Amino acid sequence: MVILIFLPVSIISAQELFWENPELLVENNVWFPLTAFNGESSIIMWQEFDKSDNGSVEMSISLMTAIDGKNWIKRNKVLGPFSFTGDKVSVSSLAVDSSGLIYIAMSSSAEGILIYASSDNGESFQLIGKPGGKETTTVSPKLFLTGSNSFILFVTQSVIENRLAFTQESTLGITYSVSSNGRSWSDYVPMVSGSSLSNVYLPFHVSEQSIEHVVFQASPEDSRFYQLYHISSRDRGRTWSTPALITDIPEK
Repeated sequence: MVILIFLPVSIISAQELFWENPELLVENNVWFPLTAFNGESSIIMWQEFDKSDNGSVEMSISLMTAIDGKNWIKRNKVLGPFSFTGDKVSVSSLAVDSSGLIYIAMSSSAEGILIYASSDNGESFQLIGKPGGKETTTVSPKLFLTGSNSFILFVTQSVIENRLAFTQESTLGITYSVSSNGRSWSDYVPMVSGSSLSNVYLPFHVSEQSIEHVVFQASPEDSRFYQLYHISSRDRGRTWSTPALITDIPEK
């Protein structure tokens, strides 16, 4: 996999956007690229996988930064290497706040989710926080900033769901934690609770003024198919509305 960047040239109308020819930034060993932008600073982050001298696989985090979107600075292996086993999967997430501070959330099999921050445009990172509160396997971090520069972290965990009277079922689902500074975090709680939805995955967040919005996929009760749902929050992600159905994909 390679990283290509496309820069806008001009906007003819609201529907037409023209782009320059792509520029090759990274030639190889690029896995799960992510981008972040705060209106001024642009960041591209990706995972690299290498074999160590003893034959084991190691994973590192690299990134590139730019202020103008054109003059990119490459930061090789700013985090890692970390020992890695199993299939190559995404274990990191990226965010940048309005002041240019860069944040990386990374899943560690031994320590859960770790939060790193950089105040020097990605040249170095320091461990600043460890969200948690429950001793359970926690993977697939998705880190977002709210409109007030606080944090919401969504992760995949085992969630206990009430199915029938006096019965419970454990399934993988999305839980979340919030923080005002990236250092101190609330305990994980289910993103969706008290509903018949299952297989809750892939949350995506956007802020609109003082309201936080999340779209995610889930399976309705007794369904094998996924639908898209929407929830919103007016208290910076601490509590969420009842899921509202967006799609109505027929089952075949």
